Amino acid sequence: NYVMILGTSQDAEKVIAELKKQLQADQLFAGREMDGFFDLLKRSWLAQTIRGLDHLPAFSVELAEESLDGEDIFAMTEKIQAMSFSDYQAFCLDLWQGGGISTAYLAEGQED
Repeated sequence: NYVMILGTSQDAEKVIAELKKQLQADQLFAGREMDGFFDLLKRSWLAQTIRGLDHLPAFSVELAEESLDGEDIFAMTEKIQAMSFSDYQAFCLDLWQGGGISTAYLAEGQED
């Protein structure tokens, strides 16, 4: 899995350096009040999931895919409902430990 950030800037090196600084594991959640937003996202996901149960064709496809992958939408729903923001933080930080940041930019006047 990866995330790609695209943009333009007159000072690309400075922007990239600042992004890398903010994406350090110890900075991911520093000074940010995100637990309310996390709860909102959980409620939104749950509402979408419940609405999806009303559409039988889509629900049957979802159940078929889950049976092939060994997944269970109901168990996943229970896990997400029980997940706290601190659980989410710990999961993200653990995931981030195995990641890295790669950058590339085009400099004006250089052709290769």
